[in-house]
Amino acid sequence: MRYKAIIFDFDNTISQTDQGVAELLFWSLSQVLPGQTPNLNYEFVLKIVKQEVHFDLALKVLAELFVVDFDKVLQIYKANTRQVKYAPVSGFMDFWRFINEQYPALKKIIVTNRINLLEHRMQDCGLSMDDFDLVLQAKDLEQQKPSVYMFAKALDFCAEYGITASDILSIGDTVSDYQASCTCGVEFWMRKGGSSDFLDLSNLGLSDELAFSDFQQILLRLSK
Repeated sequence: MRYKAIIFDFDNTISQTDQGVAELLFWSLSQVLPGQTPNLNYEFVLKIVKQEVHFDLALKVLAELFVVDFDKVLQIYKANTRQVKYAPVSGFMDFWRFINEQYPALKKIIVTNRINLLEHRMQDCGLSMDDFDLVLQAKDLEQQKPSVYMFAKALDFCAEYGITASDILSIGDTVSDYQASCTCGVEFWMRKGGSSDFLDLSNLGLSDELAFSDFQQILLRLSK
């Protein structure tokens, strides 16, 4: 493998975040709505979550649609957020074991827009912060991708080991992941099924050959 470092996004790249958020939003709404509310089902809530990306934006849409008190549902959501576990995306753990066994010198980095509960959500997926050589987490909106603030720090870290942008692979699921990677000259592969549709990235220039349904496909590509 020619890559010497991989930069991972976290939400919907390593973790099935949208599914966990949708599950908790659906349950939270169910606490304040009568049973058998028309159109309130997990699949519909998941659709809104994917459209809005951030849970509070999705909740605002849902609160308006179902005419419920946003603050009341938000309070229920936050009070129970640790009760829902986020599973890793399909094939990730097999991929993770493979790169650790076959490429022990590979630098593994997380660059995530997540501000809260990162360590907790990593534990949900069977991982810890110490499993990565570097974890870069946004402290505020200004640092979030597509800003290259965190990517620049990742590249500075890699440079200490003689690793340049051309030696790095970035794996993510969103337009902002793609934009930050491209701005920094880092090759980007998309994990389909996350927050952004492939068409959105394709319109920006991402090749279909660099978009993968799951980590099993990514592993096969890396193994060639």
